[in-house]
Amino acid sequence: MIRSRIAPLFAAMAVLAGCAGLPDIRMADDEKARLKNYPGIRAVHHEAPPLTITTAGRALLNDITLGTAGGVKNLANHFGISDPAISIKASIVQTLERDAGFKKLADMTQPLPWNPEFRKLDMLQSKYKGGTVLDVMTINWSGMYFASNWTRYHLGYVVQARLVRLDDGKELWNTWCNYNSEKNGGYNPNMDELAANNGALLKKIYADAAKYCGAQVINHFMNRNTPQ
Repeated sequence: MIRSRIAPLFAAMAVLAGCAGLPDIRMADDEKARLKNYPGIRAVHHEAPPLTITTAGRALLNDITLGTAGGVKNLANHFGISDPAISIKASIVQTLERDAGFKKLADMTQPLPWNPEFRKLDMLQSKYKGGTVLDVMTINWSGMYFASNWTRYHLGYVVQARLVRLDDGKELWNTWCNYNSEKNGGYNPNMDELAANNGALLKKIYADAAKYCGAQVINHFMNRNTPQ
């Protein structure tokens, strides 16, 4: 039982450690100037991985197990929570077109399949062959109980945003954002609070994550330094 409780924590830590190792690539001014006149930049996002909450034991809600030790249930589907990457992508597209002077981007509304090997470009190159792609992906969204209080939870969200030139596989711009519900939003709810009113608080937390990370990645693209 102890092993089953600890395993999801190690898995979540591994994801975040991997994200911390992502390259942070700021786009050169001459590259921005060149791309402003580039037609047909595609804006894509991916299916999000399951939204899970890891509990210290087993919590049941309407016969749905929230974050069992295996972490296999998807709370986004259960509560109808939108993937924050969708609105983050929309914010980036708006900024590129309105503030950075880019030509109108081609927004691909159908998500690409989720790929845990998100660093690889195989899927994008196979799908689009060439050209430049704005690629936005939810890497992880999940919750974990506090070690000091197993009845309270902190939730996290990690997104990656990048501009990729598929012809030579070069990342022209790459950044990521990590939202922490306690640190960035002041939330440390219990399970009842998270599940109340059809997951209203869960929806708010991830709407806040979308707004926070949208601002972070846009500031990165525009070379504005902001505190994390």
